Amino acid sequence: MHWIACCLTKQNVDLTLLTSDEETDGKVKSNRWHQTDFGTIKYVPTRIHYLPVRLIAVAFKNLLTHENVHLCNIFYPSSISVAALAALLNKKVIWSVHGELDPWAIKHCSYKKKPFIWFIDKFLKNHVVFHTTCPEEETYVKNIFGQKTKTLLLTNYILLPKKEKVPTQKYLLFVGRIHPKKGLDRLLNALAASDTFRDSDFTLKVVGDYNNDHGRELVKLSSQLNLDKKIKFLGKKEGPEKFQLFAGAYFTIMPSITENFGMVVVESMSQGTPVIASTGTPWQVLEEERAGLWVAPQIQALTDSIDKIIALNKSAYEDYRKNAYALVCDKFDLEKNIQDWVKAYQSVFQPAASLSKLA
Repeated sequence: MHWIACCLTKQNVDLTLLTSDEETDGKVKSNRWHQTDFGTIKYVPTRIHYLPVRLIAVAFKNLLTHENVHLCNIFYPSSISVAALAALLNKKVIWSVHGELDPWAIKHCSYKKKPFIWFIDKFLKNHVVFHTTCPEEETYVKNIFGQKTKTLLLTNYILLPKKEKVPTQKYLLFVGRIHPKKGLDRLLNALAASDTFRDSDFTLKVVGDYNNDHGRELVKLSSQLNLDKKIKFLGKKEGPEKFQLFAGAYFTIMPSITENFGMVVVESMSQGTPVIASTGTPWQVLEEERAGLWVAPQIQALTDSIDKIIALNKSAYEDYRKNAYALVCDKFDLEKNIQDWVKAYQSVFQPAASLSKLA
């Protein structure tokens, strides 16, 4: 959303952004307006995640002076509160789903999510347009809220970062949330089953906060599989450090059981690093463009793909790297494709006169 805001601002769209100050680590001043190159933004103090009272209050106040609204996060009180008020005031709303309505995601803490789904289905679904990033996600939305539910199908893009000058090294890379949905346990078992991996100098680097029950289970599993020296849990990494890890990786692996998009793929390709993505993700184009592999999120399929990439000769591997970078530049560069978002907003928010005020 930050990248989209940056590019929309260059298109002279007047953006007002509101978000919690959670996870800002004191790097920005809360409860004041900031003029930025991605719009006017306020980081609202939030002490209890599921009770963002001040954020809702500020959002309500600003909603009165804005006609068009773009929301993120289905299962967050401020989003559903703003959607409800927008419906009452007959405001136009786009609501990005961001993978939160796929069946696997809904199973997690379903007791918390069912009331949100019920309320949206009962009162809000006819007043919003749900933004989805792939046909599968569009299907999930319609299966939950009905086939007549309005959707906006538009892939995610990336504001291309600089290419880090880091030599390719002998490690495979996982980047993402440490969650059962991500298929990391299957990846570890696949690596354990690969004699090629075990007998090589290759390692796996895992980037993500593993200070949770599932993370600790994975650390324990790597030990049980005698992979302690082959798997490195690095914790959460952001900014240049994360992109340096992408740049230095031999391949990035996204073994997710399901994924609506997977920004990890475009982030990896932005550094010229090819990707193994599971067939639970919408990344068949990796195979079509020889920018990576698209394989079933099963242990044997992952083992076979790992054996295959480690055995690549230098020329074939370099082709994968060139193709990966060409693919992200051609199909997923936000600056090149920002008009897709401008047209999408116009299709939802017009025939209103302009996009000049967008919350």
